[in-house]
Amino acid sequence: MRLESERLLIKDLDLTYKNELMEIIGNSSTLPDELFSQGECLERIANRLVTDGSYYGIWEKSSRRLVGFLCIHYIALREQEIGIMLGKDSRGRGYAYEAVNTYWEYHIQNFKCSLYALCLEGNMRGIESLLRNGFTPVRTIRAGFRKDGQFYNVVRFEKKYRTNCEYNYRW
Repeated sequence: MRLESERLLIKDLDLTYKNELMEIIGNSSTLPDELFSQGECLERIANRLVTDGSYYGIWEKSSRRLVGFLCIHYIALREQEIGIMLGKDSRGRGYAYEAVNTYWEYHIQNFKCSLYALCLEGNMRGIESLLRNGFTPVRTIRAGFRKDGQFYNVVRFEKKYRTNCEYNYRW
């Protein structure tokens, strides 16, 4: 996959960017501490790259710098979940919004199904980005995430491909 927006290039990710990936992962506040260390997280990404190619790098076109990555999880036959992680110095610039919006355009042309996302309840930048992209909150998962020995609520968002009435077939 190779997608472009005004400022970003989204394409397949490989481990030649290992150092940049480690920095992005290391500066994340959203990795569950009881599940993965930085090394384990990178190893999982590497395994996913090899097995299903569901991780994509996000590059800033002007500087050719890796600013983050996008992951797509296939949770059911017609359901996909999107996740995004940006480097610390790339946050607050609208990259998450732009990357998700760019992927959505590709998604509706190729998959024709709704798209889901999870976001920590207190991550206001993430929530605002999803809302601006047309996602709506569908439920809160109580204590769905553990970090630093504390449990946090997670909000599940959905962006519908079509409303239910548009799925009706004509006979």
